Amino acid sequence: MRFPLGLGTLAFLGLLIAASPSAAIPQEPEAAPAPMRRHRGAWTLSMRSEVIFKSAPERPHTLGLDLAYPSRGRWMLSAQDPGEDRRTLIYRYGSRLWSIPFGTGTSRLAEGSKSNDMRMMFALRRALLAWPHQFKWKGDALQRKASLGKTGSLLAQVNEEGQPIRLEVRRGDGTAYETLVNIRWEKINEQLQPVSFDMVVDGQTIWHEKVLKIDRSLRFLDSYFMPQDQRPKAPTRPPEESRRYSAPAGLEWEEALDERPLDAEMLVRLRLAAQEALGTRGGTLRPGLGLVLDEQGKVQAVLFSASTGEVSPGGTWSPAPPREGLLRPLAPGKNPDPALLRALVAQAAEGGRPARIVLWEGPEGARSVRVEVSDGRSLEPRRPLESTPEMSSK
Repeated sequence: MRFPLGLGTLAFLGLLIAASPSAAIPQEPEAAPAPMRRHRGAWTLSMRSEVIFKSAPERPHTLGLDLAYPSRGRWMLSAQDPGEDRRTLIYRYGSRLWSIPFGTGTSRLAEGSKSNDMRMMFALRRALLAWPHQFKWKGDALQRKASLGKTGSLLAQVNEEGQPIRLEVRRGDGTAYETLVNIRWEKINEQLQPVSFDMVVDGQTIWHEKVLKIDRSLRFLDSYFMPQDQRPKAPTRPPEESRRYSAPAGLEWEEALDERPLDAEMLVRLRLAAQEALGTRGGTLRPGLGLVLDEQGKVQAVLFSASTGEVSPGGTWSPAPPREGLLRPLAPGKNPDPALLRALVAQAAEGGRPARIVLWEGPEGARSVRVEVSDGRSLEPRRPLESTPEMSSK
């Protein structure tokens, strides 16, 4: 017997049906989250898993979950049916949450108890992937509890090694909302990770979940955590001067500003700190610098690059894979405006998932804005592939 995607899901995530349709015109978040930043060295917590519903074991689903810090999340449950696109999506961006139920392309704004349900759902997964961080756990060796404020609370039962074997998120009245049981952990790449568990709702096992991959190296733009129809609209015509670029592998040093003002003196201090951290064991510091921008053009971090060298464990430099994306040269002294950034992001999305916007300033004053893409789809070349001069080894 075939089950349309969402029947089993919506039976325990009734929040998707009752969520009210959002306005046709995109709205600004009621309370935009603080700028995205690393937490314990990772920009995101991403998991892909196979879901086997107890009611339909012959029809597996795939769950994709991406979490960024703070207050950002994206959940996509899809059926593994050849030739069919059956998906249910849930987004969180700050104080606002949306769903896109199966069979529709329009986001629905969650309010009241439905919004609270979504927050609990994301909190439970964050607790699993970030364990034991991002929440203030209290209790004895085998029983822990963390408050979610008005949203509810988290409870964990841990084994002798300190890993949770049972995780539960509870509503504000103390009743259970969702529970993960029979959590199995294995060491993968020298790090303990969950590999399987069961989902329990209202005392009934809904599905078994097998973790396929956990990735803490991915990076996303803010708009990734908003439905398509809630994002600022990009110009219909992409910038003609943009071109495809590639950058070699190397080392990166990135310093988040965290609302600190950026001036020439700070840039000098940061470059000296990057050079000192690179030391004699690393590669050669490349000329120029990068400014990591958000989609409104606000500077979020300062970026330096070095040729490939040895990276000390725990150091502030990290290996950087080869990069590719779209580049737009800028006139001297000109800064990219939000409309240009939206156009570049939209154009870059044709060849991958936009992951980072960087304003590069070369040693001779040459400036360009780039949108990096982070998945395997190649960009359609508008001209022969170029290696960017300020990123090449000197």
